Amino acid sequence: MTTPTHWLVDIEIMPEDVNRMTYALARLRDGREGHASAIEASGHARRNPADFPRPELGAELAATRAVTALARKMQAHAAEDLSVLATPPAHSSGW
Repeated sequence: MTTPTHWLVDIEIMPEDVNRMTYALARLRDGREGHASAIEASGHARRNPADFPRPELGAELAATRAVTALARKMQAHAAEDLSVLATPPAHSSGW
């Protein structure tokens, strides 16, 4: 039986009332022993000045956009890993 691997995603929400902006940073930490890798992605949301202030909506939108960007980066990393595995080793002439 294989041992489960745990990956942790941390989302930091940073609202800015002055600019009506909310920023989010999503960070994936690979929990495998001996690995200290992390992938980061960001997202933001801007409130229209005519809209009623609802900070939780800005946080949700910014976090969703950060996680979506993180997923795209993870997919790109996986595609790179697959392309390396699919590439046959270079033939050596033995010289």
